[in-house]
Amino acid sequence: QQNASTEYNQKSNELLQPILEKLDKVIGEVGKEGGFMYIFDTSSNTIPYISADSQNVTAQVKAKLGIKK
Repeated sequence: QQNASTEYNQKSNELLQPILEKLDKVIGEVGKEGGFMYIFDTSSNTIPYISADSQNVTAQVKAKLGIKK
């Protein structure tokens, strides 16, 4: 069981790596194009403060990735 779990985690990481790399690249492009200093992942709930003037760039990232929804 431990061996299966280890193999599962390794395969999962192997398959996710190219996706995460592409996402990182696109987020960087959106940041440069938009002149942003920071882009945070709000799903991790680690942002201590979000201004009312903040912008959500999820739509721009999804558009660059070709995601319609």
